[in-house]
Amino acid sequence: MQGNLQFQPLIPLPFSDHWHLVVRPVATLFNSAPYPNPNGTDNRVTRFGDTVFAFGLVPDRTLVGHWLLGAGPTFIFPTGHSYPLLSQNKWQFGPTFAVGYNAKRWLAYVFPQQWFPIGGNGRKTNQMLWEYSFIYTVGKWTVGTKADSFVNWQASAGNKLAFPVGPKIGRLMHVGIMPVKVDLAFLYYPVRPSPAQFGQKWDLQLEVTPIIPTLIKKKLL
Repeated sequence: MQGNLQFQPLIPLPFSDHWHLVVRPVATLFNSAPYPNPNGTDNRVTRFGDTVFAFGLVPDRTLVGHWLLGAGPTFIFPTGHSYPLLSQNKWQFGPTFAVGYNAKRWLAYVFPQQWFPIGGNGRKTNQMLWEYSFIYTVGKWTVGTKADSFVNWQASAGNKLAFPVGPKIGRLMHVGIMPVKVDLAFLYYPVRPSPAQFGQKWDLQLEVTPIIPTLIKKKLL
């Protein structure tokens, strides 16, 4: 059992008349994460993990209509503690893009990120994380699926992919005058690394998203 807390805001910054620079940092707090000792037992520790920063240029609806398109670089900074599983001790860089469609009642998208090592003393890395989502809206309720699939290109055959599936339900409510989206997802991993590779089987996620008006309205260029 392991519980993680993630902070991952999506920050759009006006770049020009029809383009935005979208910034998506991800900081993770690993809560009581297990790691193996040389004597064969497991210890547990609570520490911050590595930090992910993704950037993308995104056109507005006047250019692409209901399509959601964006592309840019993504980085992993080794900010985590040196305990195993909490930090890869690698500076990493690669490309990312997003493709989606936003209709009147539904939203679908895929968001892959690929990282290659560019420095650091950790083990060799070559990995991809891709988020996929399909959400249907009925009034203030949403139902669908949203999950992160992970590919470790360095792992042995049969242990490269972790692919979850499962339902997600959410509701839009207000805290004072601020709209807040609350979602609950239950995921099962039909494809996962072996237990020796710390492949998880189930995942329960609670997501709270405050919707804050744009704080920066002036164009960057």
